[in-house]
Amino acid sequence: IFFYDDNLAANRGRLKTMLQMMIDEGLQVSWSAQVRTDVARDPELLELMRRSGCWCVYLGLESISQATLDSYEKAQSVDDIVKAVATLHEHGINSHGMFVLGADTDTKDVVKDTVNFAVKHKIDTVMLNILTPLPGTPLFEELDAQGRIFDKRWHLYDALHVVYTPKNMTPYELQREAIHGYMRFYSLRQWLKYLFTFRFAKLVLQTWGYSIVRAWRKDERNKAYVKALKRLHRATTRLAPKS
Repeated sequence: IFFYDDNLAANRGRLKTMLQMMIDEGLQVSWSAQVRTDVARDPELLELMRRSGCWCVYLGLESISQATLDSYEKAQSVDDIVKAVATLHEHGINSHGMFVLGADTDTKDVVKDTVNFAVKHKIDTVMLNILTPLPGTPLFEELDAQGRIFDKRWHLYDALHVVYTPKNMTPYELQREAIHGYMRFYSLRQWLKYLFTFRFAKLVLQTWGYSIVRAWRKDERNKAYVKALKRLHRATTRLAPKS
């Protein structure tokens, strides 16, 4: 069961009551939900989550850069992320880390650093979302006013395609690094590691991620889009003033 709520633990008292009722009624089922890292600061809540059947939580981690977290106005630190993932694992709960890449404080190394961070701290699965200026948001208005949005085909606004010009890299560099980041995290090497160490639950998740990445890369429309960004990158590089 997936509880479809942006933050299931927004009201901790209500959640604790619900989980205790599930336990009392013998309704322990395998469930997951989106929460914030602050759940890891509440031992009582974590114990109720474990006892009621929680196996995974989806965390909006956003970034491993404190400057970027501050620009997103996230009330969490990088240290909070590290401690939350470790504490969740202590309670037998997997973590799905959702990151956003391409902020004005990010460089083209952000994806590589994020994947390294995720592997080091044993985040079970990841989403490497590309920053997307959704219509109607202040971000869209800001980037549009600066002339940085170059594609307004709304079907591309899915956090998988770069539709604006980042500050510290080209659109192609961000797109390329995001793809490579997924390939590194959901790699065949990782898949074999889980297979030969008999971690079959991890193997299932790794297979899921690997298949999604492979399908995206093989899609002819995505191939064409990446090639178009590459041509734009080459043209921009040629026209850039030499120092």
